[in-house]
Amino acid sequence: NTPTGVRRCTYVQFFVDALVTTGIVHYTGGIQSQLFFIYPLIILGAGVVVSGSFALRITIFCVALYATEIVLEAHGVLPFRGSMPLPYLKMDAVMQNLMLRIFVFVIYSAASSYLADFCSWQGRQIHRYTALVNTIFDRMSVGLFAVSEDDKIVLVNQSAAKILGENVDTIIGTSFSGYFENPELVSLHDSPGKKPLRINLKRADGETVPVACDASTAVLPPALTRGHNFRELFKGAIGRDEDINVHIVAAQDISLQLENQRSAEELTRLATTLRVVTELAHHVRNTVTSFQCAVDLVARIMDGMSKKDKPEPLDFEDIKNMNRIVTTQVEKLEKEVQVFLDNAAENPAELAKEASEAYERYFGNQDS
Repeated sequence: NTPTGVRRCTYVQFFVDALVTTGIVHYTGGIQSQLFFIYPLIILGAGVVVSGSFALRITIFCVALYATEIVLEAHGVLPFRGSMPLPYLKMDAVMQNLMLRIFVFVIYSAASSYLADFCSWQGRQIHRYTALVNTIFDRMSVGLFAVSEDDKIVLVNQSAAKILGENVDTIIGTSFSGYFENPELVSLHDSPGKKPLRINLKRADGETVPVACDASTAVLPPALTRGHNFRELFKGAIGRDEDINVHIVAAQDISLQLENQRSAEELTRLATTLRVVTELAHHVRNTVTSFQCAVDLVARIMDGMSKKDKPEPLDFEDIKNMNRIVTTQVEKLEKEVQVFLDNAAENPAELAKEASEAYERYFGNQDS
């Protein structure tokens, strides 16, 4: 991800370092100089910073420079600036030292290539895991907020932005309590490990949305925040190597659940009304049936009395029995109505129990 201009300057820098090192080795004794170990450091840095293939090219360049410098000193082209006696009088020893040092360069080149490949693999893994975490973080259905101790939002996912009806960039850096309908009634310190808080959040369009919130405290080490703009969002001077304490808040939109709850309560009230009406209709029907039977019996008796001068005793006994039945049904109806009124006024729990039984009776065997 390095810009092209910076990458080119990096290439040139390593070649310039190799040239400067060759000059330092020449002025500090040539084959006698112990500063030739700067070459392996350049090779190692080239592999770690750029790539293994570039480290190989720098190795060839360093070997060529060092060998050329030694050969030119040995043939007197370049003046020898080391201590006497002149080491080039024994060319066998000079060649032996030269080959040994070139071998060291090759070893460092191999190590640099390995480190370059390892760093590249680590970079790909970090990039892959970062992309995975960001994808999971943004695709979660629960809204997530990272809130600093001074109430600033430092991190937010897409679900949280959808709840608030704003863009992520707009939310970052704002006051979290500013989205509360009643900020004075909410404290994030009361939520961890307890029952989730139910609060109303204000949306950008002015409406409020009910959410269930749960919060936990997290400590972000400097390794996670260094190089990001997190620290600029915190109040006061925070050192580069200081931990950052944040509240991780999970918010779930419960508008649909509340709507379903209201629908269920409405259905319960409907079932209660249905049961009451059915029970009352049943008792009224029994009472009306008793009245009808009584009327029929009286009509029959009156019809018989019109044909006789004196009614039979059985007729009067029937009238007494029917009168008793009518009286009993009326008393039973009055008692049922009074029980319903008492439950509605003084014992709503019993009324709710009856409503539940009515729901099971009239709706329990239906698909809806």
